[in-house]
Amino acid sequence: MCRRQTVSTRANTRLADVMRALSSEAYLWLATDDVFAATCAIAKDLQQLIEEDELEQIEIYRVLEANVQRFMARLADQAWRAEEFNAVVANKNHCGYHNTEVSSPRLQLAMDSQMRQFTCSANTQTAIKSIFRADWYNFGNKPKRDAWRLLRTSFLMPFVVILHAIMPTMGTTMAIPLARYMAHISMYLLFLFTAVARPTIGYSNEWQTPNDFRITALEMFMYSYVFGLIVEKGMLMKRIGPDTFFAYWWRWFDIFFISSYSVSFFFFVCTKVNREQFDPADIDRMHWPSNEFLLLHEIFLSIACVFGISKCFYYLQMMKGIGGSIISVGKCVGKTYTYLVIMVIVIVSFSVGLNILVGPYVNRKLIRPDGSTDAETTDSYDTIGMTTKNLFWSIFGYLGPSTYITVVGNTGYHMDPVSHQLNSATLEVLGALYHGIIIITVLNLMTSYWWLINFLQLDRRFESPSWGRDVDKVDEAVGEEELKEEEHNTYRYLEILCTLFSRFCASKECKYRTVWRTEFDKEQKQLTTVSFLSAGPHAFPMDNTYEGWRWRSSKILHLPPAPPNPDFLAAPYIMKGTAREAVMVYKARDVEGHTAQEGPQSEVNVEIPTKPAVAPPPAPPPPQVLVVPVKKPGPNLV
Repeated sequence: MCRRQTVSTRANTRLADVMRALSSEAYLWLATDDVFAATCAIAKDLQQLIEEDELEQIEIYRVLEANVQRFMARLADQAWRAEEFNAVVANKNHCGYHNTEVSSPRLQLAMDSQMRQFTCSANTQTAIKSIFRADWYNFGNKPKRDAWRLLRTSFLMPFVVILHAIMPTMGTTMAIPLARYMAHISMYLLFLFTAVARPTIGYSNEWQTPNDFRITALEMFMYSYVFGLIVEKGMLMKRIGPDTFFAYWWRWFDIFFISSYSVSFFFFVCTKVNREQFDPADIDRMHWPSNEFLLLHEIFLSIACVFGISKCFYYLQMMKGIGGSIISVGKCVGKTYTYLVIMVIVIVSFSVGLNILVGPYVNRKLIRPDGSTDAETTDSYDTIGMTTKNLFWSIFGYLGPSTYITVVGNTGYHMDPVSHQLNSATLEVLGALYHGIIIITVLNLMTSYWWLINFLQLDRRFESPSWGRDVDKVDEAVGEEELKEEEHNTYRYLEILCTLFSRFCASKECKYRTVWRTEFDKEQKQLTTVSFLSAGPHAFPMDNTYEGWRWRSSKILHLPPAPPNPDFLAAPYIMKGTAREAVMVYKARDVEGHTAQEGPQSEVNVEIPTKPAVAPPPAPPPPQVLVVPVKKPGPNLV
């Protein structure tokens, strides 16, 4: 069989077998020094293989990637205490240098590896919440204290920042991620108010001056906000690197947002330059050429305001109610790229065909006998460009390009019409962009509605913006105390991994499942939950933990005392449940040979004694039913 396969086929099959072995639970637990980092690395490799594979082994890689995701989620569930989980995610080994300043670098490592199920687990969400709120974890309990905190992060923020710059030990409010988020929100709300107030100051017959102080002040505030955003994003990209910086879609949105305002600011500066030919403040705009700086400034400012107001989705995705919908709709917009490419090819092909048919008949008229015009060939298909534009607008119904023409007026000796074509074209592009996003996105969203519902909260929890980064720390020399602390943390981390491994083995052996996992099939029969044979009455004290059950020194169970009468009979084994269980019914008879009065039966979980039990001579007990596992305890113990 192998000889009949080509070299490439054998290589792909061998690679799939290797990834199948590497993604197994046995390899991740026993063949790696760090199961957390190894799982993230294998998940990255599988995701890359899924993207690069040519539909040959892609289904296998998807199944393996799903298994790794579930394994990581189960690993998070084995941390029963918050201290254990925090120690696991706080380990800095195998993490990038830019993540070592974060209090929990393993969380960022998991998010970079697209570990969605792990990120959405209860332990991870609790850890992210504690990092996000930090010292403000009890935010919302005391109204007066919360009001003072809101005041510091909004109106008093400039003074707090100046105080912190002068005295580093004071004004440390911005060290809390929640405080930084509130500061971003407050500044953006002020920017949003400025962007909305800018078009309310319109031109009228009584006021024709474009260099009004109110407009200049509003625009200068918007440009100062964008300048601060440039400094912030530049420092972030320098710290985490370009690859990590552009790994999230909202960073690309920030790039377009900053670029549009930068171009608008360039033309804003050009408007302040003195002109040799004319001064725009002295003449009406109908006399301005199409490439006038004021017109270009208004064009790019309008585009920038569209991006600026749309930036509110950047903050709304943090809310649980609508965050998932925003991210899912954004994914739909990304999926429409293929659709738009197909539609462009179809429109261009029909444009060429229609232009060949209609071209020879353009401007021809049908004259009636009375001299009036009966019909005229439309000029909608006189050129390929006009044909393409009309076919494109026909997708959206009756909204044609004629509705997006700005009328300037007439001027000159012969009162010739004046048109600003660049202004009209920009207006038309914005209208097309708006209708395209609304209609195409809604259609795509409707067709994939159920898919979005299933993964709504999953995407929101995973792809929400990370506000949990700590402030930069001052570089200091590593001393002996830090080395000892690092060694202690490494030892503590390995110790916790051993504990998690024991619990993981116990959960696999006894089919234990936590109540937090929901990725199992709902139609599948619910598995029996056991407590490691710790439930039920026992004839001796027992440690109610898995470790206590596993490492107990004595596994001998003293059976109930039997009478000295040889008529004490033991019924043969009666199999019940699985093949690993046996029920022995002991019937105690009295001395005269009559059966004793039967009382309520009870079941006791016991193990097979390694040595023959010695029955002491007390009085005969009532009849009992004993459940004796023949081998190791199975998955369906009573």
